[in-house]
Amino acid sequence: MKRLHIDRLRLQLKGVDARTAEAAARLLGPALAAQLAAPETPPPRDSGQGTLRLPGRPDAEQLSRAAAERVSSQVRAHMSSPRKPGKSGD
Repeated sequence: MKRLHIDRLRLQLKGVDARTAEAAARLLGPALAAQLAAPETPPPRDSGQGTLRLPGRPDAEQLSRAAAERVSSQVRAHMSSPRKPGKSGD
């Protein structure tokens, strides 16, 4: 995959203070790039949309990594699904 454009990503971080949420948002791009560059691994058990529960009070890096794992599994699932003729994968 050469290029990926995500129009919108909505995250609701309940119980996370604003500074941690902002830091996690800044770290999400690099975390997602790392996840997509890594060899494919089986998706997490709860890899669909919905609530992602993390134990305790995760820091910004843990939040961004968990979100990147979820998003990367969705991107890979989308990229592996059959494409309509004339549609580009990058």
